[in-house]
Amino acid sequence: MTSARSIRRRLAAQSGFSLIELLVAILLTTVGVMAIISTFDYSRKLVTTAEKNEVIAHKAEAEMEKVLAIQYDKIALTASPTQSFTQDNPDYYVNPPNYRWDQSSTTGPQSDQLVIDSANGAVTHMSNWDDQVVRLSGGVYRYVTAVPGSGGNAKRVTIAVTVNGRDLKKGVLISSIVTNPDAGTGY
Repeated sequence: MTSARSIRRRLAAQSGFSLIELLVAILLTTVGVMAIISTFDYSRKLVTTAEKNEVIAHKAEAEMEKVLAIQYDKIALTASPTQSFTQDNPDYYVNPPNYRWDQSSTTGPQSDQLVIDSANGAVTHMSNWDDQVVRLSGGVYRYVTAVPGSGGNAKRVTIAVTVNGRDLKKGVLISSIVTNPDAGTGY
């Protein structure tokens, strides 16, 4: 038979986790889980931002396609845009009668004369947009300028799409040149 004394000796000889070791293990596990959760959260934010950037890029491309589908002689603004003094507004680069289409130029302002035809023009300067799927809204700004040296046979179309709110800091700016199909090849 086993005596009480021998049972105590066997129990005292067995090793196990102390309370401090258990607390350290819980702390390390908690830190690891928090790191994984924060990585997933940051990754989700990056994916969401990329999706929103894709939405406004597609919006700009769709607006450009609409303008480029218009008959050449009707590709003109219906009214002159006014200059804005807010740098976040695309109209900041309007200096009537010119528009600075190359906003990143280091060799000086690349601006051309706006093409405005209130009677025959088919391009409205600004409209608002709203996409309920991604919960974004903003403005679409359209600019038509004459390409210097083209003899009136080429126009630059610039589309700027902005986003309201704090979701995205920067909008999208795209530009394309359309040539007069009746002018033959080149300018």
